[in-house]
Amino acid sequence: MRTALYIRFSSEKQKQGSSLRDQLQRLQMDAQLAGEEVVETFIDQAQSGTSVKHRKEYQRLMEFVQAGHCDIVRLESVDRGHRNDGERRDFEAALKSAKVEIIYSGETRGQAPEQRTFNRSIKGIVAELESGQISQRTYDRQLYRAKQGRRRGGSAPYGTLIDGQWYRPDPETYPTLIWILEQRASGHGYQRITNMLNHGISLNGEPPAVPVPPGHLAWLRNPWIERQDPLTGDIVQLPRPCPRANWNTSTVRNLCRDAINGVLAGIVHWGRESRKFTEDRYGQPKQEVVVDTGKALVPPDLTARVRATELAHQHFIDRPLRPRSTFLLRLRCGLCGGAICGATSSNHRHDKVYRYRTYICIGRQLNAGSCTLPGLRVPKIDRAIVKALIDYTASSAYREMQTSLNQSISRYRDELTATIATLTETISDLEADQSRSLDILLRTDLTSTVLEALNHRLNGVAGRIADARQQRDTVQAGIAALDQRARTIRDILGDSAIQADALDRIEDVDIIKALQPAVAALVAEATLHQIDKRTMQVALKIRTLDGIIRGFGQSTDRGSSR
Repeated sequence: MRTALYIRFSSEKQKQGSSLRDQLQRLQMDAQLAGEEVVETFIDQAQSGTSVKHRKEYQRLMEFVQAGHCDIVRLESVDRGHRNDGERRDFEAALKSAKVEIIYSGETRGQAPEQRTFNRSIKGIVAELESGQISQRTYDRQLYRAKQGRRRGGSAPYGTLIDGQWYRPDPETYPTLIWILEQRASGHGYQRITNMLNHGISLNGEPPAVPVPPGHLAWLRNPWIERQDPLTGDIVQLPRPCPRANWNTSTVRNLCRDAINGVLAGIVHWGRESRKFTEDRYGQPKQEVVVDTGKALVPPDLTARVRATELAHQHFIDRPLRPRSTFLLRLRCGLCGGAICGATSSNHRHDKVYRYRTYICIGRQLNAGSCTLPGLRVPKIDRAIVKALIDYTASSAYREMQTSLNQSISRYRDELTATIATLTETISDLEADQSRSLDILLRTDLTSTVLEALNHRLNGVAGRIADARQQRDTVQAGIAALDQRARTIRDILGDSAIQADALDRIEDVDIIKALQPAVAALVAEATLHQIDKRTMQVALKIRTLDGIIRGFGQSTDRGSSR
């Protein structure tokens, strides 16, 4: 009989012991005593038993079984294979359909099948219960650490090193972090900063060089993966895949956001998502923990200037809309799942140009025949969806929505006002520094080297003052834009005359520009389905009230939906 062995241990600490070697020796001895031939051994090291999704050797075992290369699969115990009883049942059913026998060490051969099934079910349920208890104990420990504002483990953020329960600046990478934040504070976009990093930057007067990005830096500091030799039990080092040594916009974006509302700003966020259970051991819903430790790793004035740029780019920078390439909705295809994009086509007839704006599935556009969803004229679908949203808001808790919207607007206005005050204080400090430098510059006993240094300093201070004033003006204009956006949303959702005008002029670019914030705040997802040749249907996933407010406050937040 051809036998395959499967071995797993879940903890990195277990690779220092004899778990792997003991499992292997026991399974090999059982197979030898039964007169079986071991044809393959599958070992998942440091992999959790709660899910099979990320276990590469387990997936290879299933392919091995489906290909008919073995007759028996041996495991040490039920919990070594699975700590999820549903996945255990699926595993055993898949082996049974492939006519492969599964044997757990210690099982009595030849026992009644119903008794064997019962015993495995009991062991599987107990293993799942133990996994759940371990998960809740881990949650309690992490919750305590988060409430204390302590480091919860993992690697240090870029630009920092682990220092006990918190972090400290890393002399090697901290200057690069500050340079990135200064560029963002000056109003530069993520793509521009990324391009400058990849072409090389100059720090402290040194020649331009490309800084090592976070992923590649982690690889340089630890290029090995420790694994245990299954035969000897010795720890061996395997090469870790080398990541690309270039910067990308998502890395720059995450660093900027972490500097204003994350670890770099001294703020601990924990518990935003729950992987296993949504309730704690007492049956209460798990809540997100946010703690301000007061241990910011970035200067407060720099944090304020970065926050001003982030707010300006999120809400208040008006981008010109082109009438022919501006579309109200972001749709998803109900047939192939791909994105539906807006397209404009032209038709020349009798010296006249006729333009048609349609929604077309990108799968059909890029690969003919891959999707059969027909194109749909933009005005018809936009008008139908806007009318449906107006009817929905009229029939739902409209007053509650208005109250929450007003509270959200007040919160963002207060935040913007505080940012203006910080920028004003920064400008005052910079002007005082500029004045002191000018007083020194008027002295006649200065050397040429000192004069050159003072001139360089004055130019830098003047540039920072100009940037800070520009940011202050942008945020001040943003307060007016915030009120205007709120009025637009309230008017469209509550004024019947404006609603009728919006429906009649649905192709007008000004109407589209006014409707976009309201639609983005209300709709989490829109999917286009074909019922028959003449009927199309759009399924709208509307946000909850909390999701609507968050969608209004930050355009990148999808919010929760129902």
